Amino acid sequence: MTHKLKRIVNSKWLTISFSIIVLIVIFVCGLIYFLSRVNQVREMQNTEFTAISKLKIDQLIQWQKERNCDALAISRSPFLTSAVERLLVEKKNIRLEEVISKHITVVEKELGYEQIYLLTIKGEPLLSEVVKRDHFDSTTYKKIAEAIASQTITWTNLYYSNDDNKVNYDIIAPIINEKNRAIAVLVFHIEPEDYLYPLVQSFPTPSKTAETILVRKENDSVVFLNELLISA
Repeated sequence: MTHKLKRIVNSKWLTISFSIIVLIVIFVCGLIYFLSRVNQVREMQNTEFTAISKLKIDQLIQWQKERNCDALAISRSPFLTSAVERLLVEKKNIRLEEVISKHITVVEKELGYEQIYLLTIKGEPLLSEVVKRDHFDSTTYKKIAEAIASQTITWTNLYYSNDDNKVNYDIIAPIINEKNRAIAVLVFHIEPEDYLYPLVQSFPTPSKTAETILVRKENDSVVFLNELLISA
């Protein structure tokens, strides 16, 4: 009777031990599967974010190329070059100023620029009747000098202007005459919040928390150049 009882007890412990081992195996297998799925999801997210980053970079490059083409086509226009060269001689020709101003205004509206300024090579307004700004940020003046010296289009970085308390972006295109001499400059003024930021912040996949931001390193700090969704 005793031996039989021992066999029953041993059999129960064996069953319990086997059940525990099975449970441990199931738990370990489940954990391994869970961790593998986590890694797969992470890899998928990393691949997605890498693709989105490349898409955003490509969009910014394309945006800048389009703005560069605008500036090049307008500043190299034979009509505008001839008119500006004539205006530099006939400085009080109000009718000529109006013609140039209307031409620039049409370009502003058609291409969506906040403002296009026509300046002398010294950075002074050339259209006295339509002056809307009598000075620019030091960053813009520096790029105007570079554009005149190199006779090529230059761009500012995104910069904060104390005049209007906004982040701005300027494209500077020199006007070159037939003698291959810079006679004036066009400053294409862009307010990023109207055109650039919506392009940057648009996300190609549905997400409540994901966002794209523009940052710049300044000394030991990181400056956020566009408004964050968390603060919107």
